[in-house]
Amino acid sequence: MIQRLSNLHQSRLASCKPNSDPNTSPTLPTQSFLSHFSGSKRSIKSELSQVCKAQDPTNLRSELERVSASIASLEKQVAESSYFLPSYEVRSCLKTVSELKQALEQANSTLIPKKQHRKEGLDS
Repeated sequence: MIQRLSNLHQSRLASCKPNSDPNTSPTLPTQSFLSHFSGSKRSIKSELSQVCKAQDPTNLRSELERVSASIASLEKQVAESSYFLPSYEVRSCLKTVSELKQALEQANSTLIPKKQHRKEGLDS
């Protein structure tokens, strides 16, 4: 009986060892996400600055929509990663995404003029 319990204990310890690898860090997913996030943020900022400097107004809308899709994708990644991220990192990433959205809205309002609506039937 004692031999069985000892064997069972040894098998449990052996099955737990792959999970407790000393090379894996509990902060590894967080660090990986944050490096990916900062790279994506830099990429979006550079895309937005290129759109603002563009001379060709024909592709402006599609370029702004592409930047908007990139921001939405980044926001989705933050939401999906919020399970393993510390709450401070989640708040910081969401604030960054919000700032990117504001920069996009500002570029959108600056680069694409709003249409002027005229009331029909008023002869002046």
